[in-house]
Amino acid sequence: MIVGGAVRDVLMGKPVGDCDCEVYGEFTETELLSVLQSLGSVNKVGKQFGVYKLLYQGRQFDIALPRLETQIGKGHKGFEVVSDPKLSFEEAAKRRDFTVNAMGFDVLKGALLDPFDGQSDLKLKQLKHVGPSFAEDPLRVYRAIQFLARFEFSMPPLTQALCQSMWPLLFDLSKERIWEEFKKLFLLAKRPSIGLQFAKEVFALHRFPEWAALIGIPQEPQFHPEGDVWIHTCAVVDAMAALLPTVPEEHRLLLMWAAVCHDLGKPDTTVKEDGRIRHFKHDTVGVAKARQLLYRLMDQHDFIEQVCDLVRNHMHPHQLYKMADSGQKVSDAAIRRLATRVTIELLAVLVQADANGKQWPLKALKTDEAAAWVLDRATALGVHKSRPEPFLKGQHGMALGLQPGPALGQWLHKAYTLQLQGQFTTLEEALTWAQRQFKK
Repeated sequence: MIVGGAVRDVLMGKPVGDCDCEVYGEFTETELLSVLQSLGSVNKVGKQFGVYKLLYQGRQFDIALPRLETQIGKGHKGFEVVSDPKLSFEEAAKRRDFTVNAMGFDVLKGALLDPFDGQSDLKLKQLKHVGPSFAEDPLRVYRAIQFLARFEFSMPPLTQALCQSMWPLLFDLSKERIWEEFKKLFLLAKRPSIGLQFAKEVFALHRFPEWAALIGIPQEPQFHPEGDVWIHTCAVVDAMAALLPTVPEEHRLLLMWAAVCHDLGKPDTTVKEDGRIRHFKHDTVGVAKARQLLYRLMDQHDFIEQVCDLVRNHMHPHQLYKMADSGQKVSDAAIRRLATRVTIELLAVLVQADANGKQWPLKALKTDEAAAWVLDRATALGVHKSRPEPFLKGQHGMALGLQPGPALGQWLHKAYTLQLQGQFTTLEEALTWAQRQFKK
């Protein structure tokens, strides 16, 4: 029996990736494992739920016995699970979250099983819970967040009320599980803001005070006609989602989180001065907020620091472009220095999304002049993808007589500063400079 998302996606005309299956009949789990091993490579995952991952003809299948779950404790893992291949499909499907995920396809009979009328909810484009047991698993609130955005569905009032009632349970969930749901939201939805707005409505932001603090923070209407910082952030996230096809896959999640976090410093920096709303140094103040938010969701230090680099520097392209536009000279050294702090190619995408965040709802993407300008300058200097590598390294200093220690470090720092300033542009020129220093 093919179950869950694969059935839903076929009915929606969407491509099907991995496939979830449940096996019904008169057999034991040992007998099932023997059959699966005869078909391909098998790994058992999730001791509690007893799911077998089968790699068959290049495709991944998750194979499980139908099961009943009884809540015995807190959190996503607080359930007693009993597998029983003799269960009816309807009885087993009662444990599922939404009606559109509670359908099955009997491959032997060629029959679609739909005990909770998920097909009607697909036609109505609504996400409706299966039954009362929905409220036992708080992870379903975060699943709703990403499903609503991915499918652009609505939710009936009773299901939404259930989600709202579950907010105290959200603190029992592991951050790893929540991270996976946000990952799907940001990588699979064309308009992630739909999920973010739902998260606000059902109090799912209570777990993330840095995020919730954006709601109601005013912005200068002349520059931000879209509304408060929360609305602006939602608009920037949607703009970033629209830009993702232009970004290498390995950078997409990083940029989505940079879009989420870029203005987290505004609640602490908002003032009214000379009749205008301003947010002085919100970029630097936002770094600590971004770090706090992300550590609530994951422990990948390098990823978090890359997001923080983008947050810290997201105002610099406009500052430099404004100088250039007013007739001031922006040196190559300024561009090179920026490249030592952040990947300019990625920063330009964030700046582009930020500029488009002044539309709500997002219509057509517009080119941001500052983003294009800084990327062109960095590309011409060859520093758009990475920081300039220093020509001179410790080995060069030691070859000229310097010993490892502070003096060598100071010499390397001076050499790198001159390199960024354009005093030398090749290793040969750098070595010539170094030899002159030691002849003095």
